Amino acid sequence: MIQQIAEEVARERGHMEVNVELFQKVEALGDEKLQEAPPMSWTEGAQSRLQQKIVQSPAIAMDFVADMVQA
Repeated sequence: MIQQIAEEVARERGHMEVNVELFQKVEALGDEKLQEAPPMSWTEGAQSRLQQKIVQSPAIAMDFVADMVQA
């Protein structure tokens, strides 16, 4: 799942490959210890778009992926 997210982030940023630094950043998104700032509020539109974005994720990973993206 982390690989899939890292590849998508790389594509969105115009990169041709995923490097170790990007992979580690995506992997660290799931680490709650890294959250120093209070969470941002999400609009209904943003929540809807997030759900559309992760619809391809396996059911067992949906909450994890949503939490990672929101972080």
